[in-house]
Amino acid sequence: MDFQINGGIIKMLREEQNISQTKLVEGIMSRENLSRFESGEQGIKKKHLDLIINRLGISSMQFFAYPITEGEFKVHNIRYRLKLCILTSDMDGVNTLITEIEQIDEFKKGLLRQILIKAKA
Repeated sequence: MDFQINGGIIKMLREEQNISQTKLVEGIMSRENLSRFESGEQGIKKKHLDLIINRLGISSMQFFAYPITEGEFKVHNIRYRLKLCILTSDMDGVNTLITEIEQIDEFKKGLLRQILIKAKA
């Protein structure tokens, strides 16, 4: 799952419960950052997402379907950005993201490494 997509899910859940952006993120982050996350313009820190989904009455386990580490969260966000760079032929962006992803411990596991090798090709 690409975590950039989760912003739309958060928006849907928030609207279903008739909760304003301001009320949902009070004490967590700015309303403006939530707005940008919901629209897919920016990512979100896992700790903030966990607090938001808990405030919506959902556990991380329900939201992600399996426990996810901070490193896995970062890898998925980078994968999303990497796909965008590849689609737009932004090779500088690809190289920057490759360097970033190589620093994450979860990257060193099988499938994630294969994704990077494919991206380099």
